[in-house]
Amino acid sequence: MKARIGQAKTIPFYDSSGEIGGEAFVVEIVSQSDGTVVDTLTMTQTLVPALYVSGTKTFEAVTQLDLKFKYGDAPAVVATDVLVIGTAPLTDVPVTTPVPLTVGKSLVIGTDKVVTARIFDGAGAAFAGSATFAKHTGNQAVTTFSVNNADALTIQVLPDTNAVGAQAAVILCERTEALGAGAGAYAGGSPGDTASYRIDDGLQRVLDLSAVAAGQAAYLAALNAQLNGAYAEAVNGTVVKIVTDSLGSSSEVILSGFGGTFEANTGLAAGVYSAVALNSNVSNSDAVTFSEVKAIIEVAVADAAPGDRIAVTQDATSNALVLTATSGSAGTSSQIDLQAGTSSLLTSLGLAGLGSQGGGLAALGSDGTALQAIYSTAAVGYVVSDITFPFVGDYFVVWHRADNAADPQVPFHFDAIFLTAGSSEQQVNIRVLDPDPDSLADAAKHPITGTHEPHINTKVYVSDKKGNPISYGVTDSEGRVGFSIGPGVYYVTLVKDNIVFGTNNCKIVIQDERAIMPNWLLTVPPPYGSPIVKAPTNAFTLYSEAFSPTLTDPAPPAPMCDLYADLYRMDGSALANAEIYVSLVQAPDLLASGTVVYDTKAFYRTDGHGRVTFSLVQGIKVEVAVAPLSIRRIITVPSGDDAAVPVNLFTLLSQADDMFDIIRPNIATAPRRTLS
Repeated sequence: MKARIGQAKTIPFYDSSGEIGGEAFVVEIVSQSDGTVVDTLTMTQTLVPALYVSGTKTFEAVTQLDLKFKYGDAPAVVATDVLVIGTAPLTDVPVTTPVPLTVGKSLVIGTDKVVTARIFDGAGAAFAGSATFAKHTGNQAVTTFSVNNADALTIQVLPDTNAVGAQAAVILCERTEALGAGAGAYAGGSPGDTASYRIDDGLQRVLDLSAVAAGQAAYLAALNAQLNGAYAEAVNGTVVKIVTDSLGSSSEVILSGFGGTFEANTGLAAGVYSAVALNSNVSNSDAVTFSEVKAIIEVAVADAAPGDRIAVTQDATSNALVLTATSGSAGTSSQIDLQAGTSSLLTSLGLAGLGSQGGGLAALGSDGTALQAIYSTAAVGYVVSDITFPFVGDYFVVWHRADNAADPQVPFHFDAIFLTAGSSEQQVNIRVLDPDPDSLADAAKHPITGTHEPHINTKVYVSDKKGNPISYGVTDSEGRVGFSIGPGVYYVTLVKDNIVFGTNNCKIVIQDERAIMPNWLLTVPPPYGSPIVKAPTNAFTLYSEAFSPTLTDPAPPAPMCDLYADLYRMDGSALANAEIYVSLVQAPDLLASGTVVYDTKAFYRTDGHGRVTFSLVQGIKVEVAVAPLSIRRIITVPSGDDAAVPVNLFTLLSQADDMFDIIRPNIATAPRRTLS
């Protein structure tokens, strides 16, 4: 089970064995490192009795936790799981993108069952949209495809309000013919026996029959040798016709420019020969379009007007063909049954698995809660298409099945779906105010707020738990500042010249806005839901009293040298919290001012930027040890002009000799003895 830092998590439990009853049911969240119980959440039953969900919990650190589900007045562990919490775990499905939900054939046990899905949000609330008409989405994109004349689909839409029965949508596409006006003479050709022709929207070409031998067969052979996009054939043994290779309403033959005895010998006449409109309802059989299929089906499968029994649309994302019933009544009684169809046409339209023709089930309408799943051979399971999850969070799908539509639906499988937006940044708004308006005179109160005085021109630093800087901004005239940062746990530090804040380094938790839902919205598919307008979640008001202490350093006892160092890792990131130890290695020294320099050891640490700064008395000899780097050197602190500007500590360390501790073992020697 997965969770993300800063995103509310709901823990589910599916009671497949029916062992949970009316006694107390909780989930213990246990640390894997030390076994302590982090929290205990009550499990609540949903509308599907087998599904239980916990209250939400937001986690603040990367870790793994054990989940122990305990049931009974004397709690006993009935199940366990592991919860993995990360900064950017992978989402199970994309947010705001239509996706299919699938349950495998092996879980359903068969391909002829009535299968539905019921979806719940993280609060255990079921989706309850409007009742819908039957709808089916094909399993492949429809662009252009080829057909044959008389390819057909037979579709029944129920309830059959007007008792029209199943209706066939037939594709018609015939060739265009240029039929001779009568029998030709078919005499031997002579010079100038030529004509021009054009097929469909192709180029104009020339037919030359000047050298043809006498006889119809010779003329047919000569025509077929020269025709491009068409062919010639005999009719009743005496007449010649030219027939297009193409089928459809756009096929055409144009004959012109007859010369010599061309017309007399062939019987053909100049003119434009077009397709018969009643015999072709597609333009080109090799490139049938979606709009043509839509018109054919909606006209053929209708009560009184196109589209009043079934609507044909195209999915905006997949370009798949979508059939939606438009007659009868919405709900589970609404059905689309594809009873028969030409195999090649079904494949081209992605409808091979729909209806009784494919051994599958009819597409059913929804009552708003139970969403029908259609068996898909490609997915080897039952699929609910076009489910859009608009927010990050936890969703739960309980699958139901029945042997037929008349039998009650029984739950048989459960899926948990985790959605997160990855590392998407959130808009964070922080306002910094004085906490005590009563201490201010009326004239000092802010003219906009009227109560709390805002801290203006205040630097606001946002850091992670290790002190690493994440973002930075300066408050405006109302004490406001904004950031764009990812969900997680952060600390806010206030800084202003010559000002100290009584409350500082405040902890805030940034949550993913899309995970915080006042109401659950799920589009299955659109447009069942409507956008939810939410108040901003990541808005914080910090109250901190400010005062101006004396911040100047006392006069030093002797001339000082400012030292600094910047430490980075090999990947370029700052080495924060690196420890630097400084020890005086010379004898206590009496300075000319009468001040004694005596110290044992000083300790410094790099900040979130990997920088450390400190000051030492000029001219003294000290030992410097940088713990993370295992460096130890003895240096002399610069003095005079060499100390006029801050000095890089590592410049001094690089010039010093490395130090080795040589340990001489004290080994006892045995007295020498001689053998006698």
